[in-house]
Amino acid sequence: MNKPITDIRGNVVDIARPLIAASVTGTSLIRHLKGAHPIEIKSALISAGELDLAERAFKDISVAPPCLHEISSEDNPILSFWPFADTSALDVAQMASRFSSVALLGAPTLFSAMRRQRHSNEIYLFDCDDYLFREETVSGFVRCNIASAVPAKFNNKFDLVIGDPPWYLEEYLLWLATAERIVRPGGTIMFSLFPEGIRDSAGADKRAILSTAERIFAEFSVLDSAIEYDVPSFEQVQMIRAGIKPVRWRYAHLIVGRIRMDKKLRAIRPNDGLERWIERRIGNGRLFIKLGRSLIEQDDFLQTAESKSPFLSSPSRRNPSRLRANVMSSRGHGLSCSNPALLAEMVDNIKSGDDIEIQGGGLDDSSRRLFKVLGFDLWPKFIQL
Repeated sequence: MNKPITDIRGNVVDIARPLIAASVTGTSLIRHLKGAHPIEIKSALISAGELDLAERAFKDISVAPPCLHEISSEDNPILSFWPFADTSALDVAQMASRFSSVALLGAPTLFSAMRRQRHSNEIYLFDCDDYLFREETVSGFVRCNIASAVPAKFNNKFDLVIGDPPWYLEEYLLWLATAERIVRPGGTIMFSLFPEGIRDSAGADKRAILSTAERIFAEFSVLDSAIEYDVPSFEQVQMIRAGIKPVRWRYAHLIVGRIRMDKKLRAIRPNDGLERWIERRIGNGRLFIKLGRSLIEQDDFLQTAESKSPFLSSPSRRNPSRLRANVMSSRGHGLSCSNPALLAEMVDNIKSGDDIEIQGGGLDDSSRRLFKVLGFDLWPKFIQL
């Protein structure tokens, strides 16, 4: 089980202190900490009373709200989606160009890069989220649950399968099982692999993934720091609110393995993967609502999941506030709603900016204010922070 964010703070401070003293700061410091989140690093230093160190560590990448921030892509926090940076997408696309048939598991920006390059190979993307492709019919895009619902007609079909799963052990193992099922015997699988600093259990999780790789591959290698990620929209907002510029900081290694010729398909246990979240749009923004009872008892229709803010402090699944949130947005909001189905109905009735206040008019005072903040944060292309 992942440890809470607070449990990793001591390690971060101990490692960061001598690095900052040696003038290793900004993105260089983040990279030295092997995947620790910038917000967690800063929070750890401040909680340890190291205010001067925190200021020195983030001086070159600091930002001071208020500011007006443009959202260019509305990304999905429920799927833990981080987009490949353009350079990484092009590099991996070039690696894939020599294969005649390619399946991508959860890598839509890589799919777009390969389509732009007009490769002659056959390319399929399997993903839960159709956000990048919903305005058009895209050949090769299959919307499905990658962990358990890739259609059987694709078994043993592809020369290459590339996967970029959420960075949690259970999902890695399920996605690897899917990749093994749809790749042909003797084919190649490439998978992103997280760095060890993302959480206390990451080292053990990484070893378990590599142990699985040893079982399913005839041979494999790990390319260090092969993938860089852009900052998704929800994390951009959360970093700015923490006083940190949304600089590119996340990276991953890349496992490249050749599957055995005598591969044996392993049974994949039934798994719905995601809890039942539905999506609604408010203007430019995306709202994700988890149906069912709220996890906490509350008198008001809407409450903040964080104690004092409508935004989550961190996108991490280990963030206790995220566990309380049954309403999240592409711009980093996290709220708790006592009646999610009614909230979805209210959002469906918003056809213009004026409707935001109308739909919230019957709520209690606190909920009405939160609903208004949420609506007007999501409606325009820019967000005021």
